[in-house]
Amino acid sequence: MRGLVYIFLFVLATHSVLFAQEKKTVQQDTSKSVYINKGIVEARKAWVKSAIIPGWGQLSTNVNLWSISKVVLIYGGSTLLAMSYVENNEKYREFLSELQYRSENNGQAKPGLYQSYPTSNLNEAKNIRKRNRQVVIASFFGVYAINIIDAYVSARLKYFNVDKNISMQIAPSIINSSSSAYAYGSVPALKITLKL
Repeated sequence: MRGLVYIFLFVLATHSVLFAQEKKTVQQDTSKSVYINKGIVEARKAWVKSAIIPGWGQLSTNVNLWSISKVVLIYGGSTLLAMSYVENNEKYREFLSELQYRSENNGQAKPGLYQSYPTSNLNEAKNIRKRNRQVVIASFFGVYAINIIDAYVSARLKYFNVDKNISMQIAPSIINSSSSAYAYGSVPALKITLKL
């Protein structure tokens, strides 16, 4: 019976020691601080916002004249591209319609604006308008991608620290060395000092 009491006390003591150590390690793990780079977090938010609504990422980072001018450029450029697409598409359809009419009517021109143009010129003009239309569509994607990249970079640079405490100085110096290959024992050098 006495052996059972000793075993019970031993188990109770080891259990309480193990429980205390386990609890202590949990407390140590929660006391660690984790560094979060605010620039990366804000940059991710900014590019997602700009992917949803172009210009939103720029305005969520900073509302100043520079950001507003970027948004104006985004929407102004998109408007000009849309106008160019509409104009090229209308002309492409006109040339295509004229060429289809000529192919159905044995090469005779439709009475109107393009009746004096040769078929080869109309075909070339149709191809140019089609190519311009494709370039405008690619440019839309380019403006959209530049918008997202600009929002990301602007948000990253907002939290980039460049103040007077960070500096670099370059000054001429002389390194004295007795084991130098030079006769005088000193070597000219540049001293670079970084202050963070």
